[in-house]
Amino acid sequence: MTHAYDGKITNQAPESLNDNSFVATTAGLLGFLFNSDSAHMRRWPDADQLEAFCRTASNHNLGAFLLFTGKDRLPEAWRERFAAEYVNASAISLIEEHRLQTLYHQLEDAGIRFAPFKGADLAFRIYPAPELRPHVDWDLFIHPDDFERAVTLLDKLEWRARYIMRPGAHHSTRLRQDAFGVEPHFTLPRFNATDAGELWHYIYPAENSRYRHVLSPELNLLMLCRHTSGDNYKHVFWGKLLLDIGFLLKKEKVDWLELKAMCERWQLPYPGDIMGAFPEFFSAKLLTECLANPETAELYRLIFEKSSQLMTQKHADWVCSETNFFSPSWWLAHLRGITPSVIRAKYSLPASGAYLRLTWMLIVDITLKFGGLCRGLMRPKRELLEYIKLVKDTDKARR
Repeated sequence: MTHAYDGKITNQAPESLNDNSFVATTAGLLGFLFNSDSAHMRRWPDADQLEAFCRTASNHNLGAFLLFTGKDRLPEAWRERFAAEYVNASAISLIEEHRLQTLYHQLEDAGIRFAPFKGADLAFRIYPAPELRPHVDWDLFIHPDDFERAVTLLDKLEWRARYIMRPGAHHSTRLRQDAFGVEPHFTLPRFNATDAGELWHYIYPAENSRYRHVLSPELNLLMLCRHTSGDNYKHVFWGKLLLDIGFLLKKEKVDWLELKAMCERWQLPYPGDIMGAFPEFFSAKLLTECLANPETAELYRLIFEKSSQLMTQKHADWVCSETNFFSPSWWLAHLRGITPSVIRAKYSLPASGAYLRLTWMLIVDITLKFGGLCRGLMRPKRELLEYIKLVKDTDKARR
């Protein structure tokens, strides 16, 4: 699609650079870099802010983006590091594109309907250069009527599983071939009980293709926000979400009323409210057009501020703070992953045999989990309980 948002995606000189909070500074700088071709970039952060920003970008594999958009403005040490990352990412993307297109053609030749989404789709279809969008596996949303044939074909093509996926996930077992991985999805992440067939009403054939499809801009935006919401908005760094949305809106036009209707129909949080949490990145005009609710946006801003402050908390403490703690569903969710195939993959054991080592590592794994559980029970953390409640209440605010 060639038509896109006709105004500025980001603000030009966010006053938030005067605010030393992590979210304000990081969102403001990402906005600056995203719009780096503009003559309105009048101000740059101090050395401490820039150092912290580069460190954050490096931790989340955004070094190539920083080099691409702000090369001459980066400290020399970081510029050299990001240059090496950029070259490496560029080399990998050349090989990856060939392998990815080969897989697409194989699925199309078999008459299997599929829609690439998330990392690889954004990298090669939405971003100006694929190396700017870090990703790991290739996510494919398979049409419900074609899913079994797709899994059979992937097995025939020698895509192999390292371990069996635990039940209850939104995709089947992750498959690997050499250095690449593919995840066949039977639904989109965190879409509650929405029927997969209904989601396909918002997925259309790609240009010059009968079987390869693309998510509509509205569904794509909603999917990105749902994926980010995983693990109480700690699953994905929100800075990646801002860039994903920014480049998506540059490339395609979103019907905000249609998107709002989709959220109401499926009882899902509205992406415009999440965008409203980042006025340092998104322009005031865009936030008005996307129908962001200021009150709900403030709550999401609080979520992202608090999640950044709580990143150092131990996993066991988070587990013990879950709202369904010690319920049957809680036990099922946390015990179903303790399987021989998962233990073998987790501790690099052989795919078969080595039963004594497997038994020992199973005991070790359960002991570590039990120890963490006991520590969490003895030291419940009120701030985590309050944060999780904030997330639950905010996600329900506009339903």
